[in-house]
This record gives sequence, C-alpha cells and structure tokens, in this order.
Amino acid sequence: MITIQKWPTDSIEPLNDLYKDVDQTYCLVHLSSPLPINEAYHYLHAIREEIVNDKPFLCFGIYLNQESIGKVEVSRYPTNEAELDIVIKKQHTSEGYGTKAITLLINHLNENNWCKSIHAYVHEDNIPIRKILEKNGFKPSQKFKTDIATYDDGIYSMKEITGVSYVYSF
Repeated sequence: MITIQKWPTDSIEPLNDLYKDVDQTYCLVHLSSPLPINEAYHYLHAIREEIVNDKPFLCFGIYLNQESIGKVEVSRYPTNEAELDIVIKKQHTSEGYGTKAITLLINHLNENNWCKSIHAYVHEDNIPIRKILEKNGFKPSQKFKTDIATYDDGIYSMKEITGVSYVYSF
C-alpha cells in the first residue's frame, strides 16, 4: 500500500539512500549523491520549518508498506500557486506508485486548502512523469527552454533542455 508521510528530518541518511537509487536523467535539478553535508542539513531544516526561501514548503516521503521509495514536495508562491517535485527510486518506477503518491498529495493539499493550483515543470523526454501528471488531471500548459545544472564526476556544468509545464487547478 502506498502512503505519504512527512519526510523525516533527523538524519541525512534517508536522503542519501533515496538519491543514490534515483535515475536523474530527466530531472531538471541534478543532485550529487551523497548530498553535500551543508546542503543536506539546510534542506532538512527547510523540511522541518516548512519554509524554503521564504515560501511555504511541504515534503512527504512516499512509502510502500513502510519502505521509503521516493518523495514528493511542493513549494507555494505568494500567488497561492504551488510547484511540484517528485522522485522515486528507479527500482519502483513504472509501477503506478507515482500516480498514487500525487493523488494522495492532491487530496492533502485540497483538504487543507493549501493552494489554488499546482505547476510541474517536466523535461520534454520524461514521458513517464508526463503520463503520471495527466492521469492526475494535470493539463499541459506550455513548452519552455531552460538551463539546468548537471553534476558529473564532481563538476557542475550547464545544459540547455526543453520541457513542458503542466498545471493542476483545484
């Protein structure tokens, strides 16, 4: 059974365990694994305080029968719109867990009147997440081009990608 629960903030190990098993090929932000210690503690602080860069922020672990298989998070802007991010361990992709986790997140946000819409920015070639979003009622909005930082062998570099933004409105 899939559940979402507040992400644990007492240790960086769950973060490192997650990101070592995530395929970041189509992620818009590529994170190193293990995460740099200062960045990891800053992130855990943001999760605990539910604030990142002065914006409300929620982060949930995705659990399959109490085993952590991913995380889903949203940041809310002053316009009362939120931005979605989701990652799932590669051995648990294509099994419907992302669809269920986003459904649970949408229900939570709706029950708490947390935002009026959710935006997701997706790499154009990330067909699985695009299908997940569409199954959850997200509508494609517009194409975009952006530069992303990629991390390889200890070096960050910039790469231009094309993507599609999706919107879910309550």
